[in-house]
Amino acid sequence: MSRNLLVASAVATAMTWLVLTSASAHHANSAYDRNQSVTVSGAVTQWQFINPHAGLWL
Repeated sequence: MSRNLLVASAVATAMTWLVLTSASAHHANSAYDRNQSVTVSGAVTQWQFINPHAGLWL
């Protein structure tokens, strides 16, 4: 394996790890109880779907 390929592989691995770590922390679900249902009622005043998240205002 050439030195350039080794360096490129190491950089790609590090960048992937950094992105995945950041995404994992950003999308943590520790604040949610998936076993508990919640019902919300009201008039929808605004709806936005902006990548990567949706917004719903009541």
